[in-house]
Amino acid sequence: CGRFLDATTSCGTIFFAQLLAAYAPSSVVTSPAVASLLRLAAPLAALAVELLVPILLLFWRKLGLALALLFHLLVVLTPPPNNAGGFSVCAAQYLFFFAPDATAAVLSEVAKGDTTARALALATGIAFSLGRRVGTHPFFFDTAPCAYFVQLVILARTVYKMPMFTATTPTTTAPPPAASVSAMRVTLPLVAAVLYAFVLPSLGVLDQMAPNMFSNQRYHAGSNHLLVPTGLLHASLGVGAFSVIRVHKTSSLLIGRQYPAEVTASFDPAARQLLKSVGHSARMWNPMLGRVIGLMAVAGPVPEDAASKPDARYTLPAIELRRLIGEAKAAGESFALEYARLDTLEPPNGAASAEAWRAKSKGTHVTYTYDAASGSAKCHVGKGLLAGLLSPCAPDEVALLPPPPWWATKLAAFQPLPILTGEGWGEVHCYGP
Repeated sequence: CGRFLDATTSCGTIFFAQLLAAYAPSSVVTSPAVASLLRLAAPLAALAVELLVPILLLFWRKLGLALALLFHLLVVLTPPPNNAGGFSVCAAQYLFFFAPDATAAVLSEVAKGDTTARALALATGIAFSLGRRVGTHPFFFDTAPCAYFVQLVILARTVYKMPMFTATTPTTTAPPPAASVSAMRVTLPLVAAVLYAFVLPSLGVLDQMAPNMFSNQRYHAGSNHLLVPTGLLHASLGVGAFSVIRVHKTSSLLIGRQYPAEVTASFDPAARQLLKSVGHSARMWNPMLGRVIGLMAVAGPVPEDAASKPDARYTLPAIELRRLIGEAKAAGESFALEYARLDTLEPPNGAASAEAWRAKSKGTHVTYTYDAASGSAKCHVGKGLLAGLLSPCAPDEVALLPPPPWWATKLAAFQPLPILTGEGWGEVHCYGP
């Protein structure tokens, strides 16, 4: 999906580089052969594993479970800011249901208290201790490695006890439920899953919390998905909600810290060097990290980039800009904000690329200022000394519209897409989740 397969912009390249820098010898990390392998295979390998796991769970369950455990182990081991171990802990609890007979046998072993049970207890203790080491970071403790490593001990034993080829249903079955109960248990969750995973993202009303983690997917400013469109309802919902806004600069501390939320300073220098050798920008943004974990988790750019490169501009839907302005006002800030409201919702025919359009399209330049002491706002369009006097904003200008309703702020958050000013990248850079 998206342009995840481009190694120079993909999040997949970042994950492998982080893992190598954290756990591989320095001779491996600095090897030109490793850099070439990352360039050729890193995004494709990540995608292939995620596709193989469900296929193998359907046809070769033992191998599918083993591959799933390895995949989630790598997720847990990934250093910040991409340590999404909570996802793996949640996923692992469902893996037991793919081997109910073997799981029951392992639990029976534990209940006996014999040599096998004592060995599992020892392995669990060691795993928990290793999890503590992996989860200890400078400013927080991540509990996910401890939880996953404990699950891993039981699941690894479960996989070991499974036959090489396993039937897709357990050997012991309960009486079938009534038809109405079966419909409730299967049909309704399936419909909800389809709506969540496919319908709402395609309509363009779900971004954050959608199944698009680290996919380089655009949910505004046109679709870059290889198979399906996104943002189908944006034109119908109006420019006040989904016109494309390119934020140029702001004096608001809250808005500036919240978005675009660069996290590159969290990377190990060896990981950044490896990424650069691949042709990657070695930069990443994670705007939802600040919203979910807290702004202290947003490390910012590395000093050398902050000194030599301009701040990344970014685009976002109008409804998200309205949220940001409302939050800054609620915090009691006086601030100024400059942005361009692009003329179309997606790149027009003839545009060199979506990234060039997002970066360079002129649109309508807007300057908005808010004074917290008086509670008054000023807004004008255009540039120059006379713009403020001669070109006041229309009442329906995005910055003058009220914040989204309460329910929308809780159910719909839209991610800003970074623009690396002047660097000529052809695709949106890794952001996430």
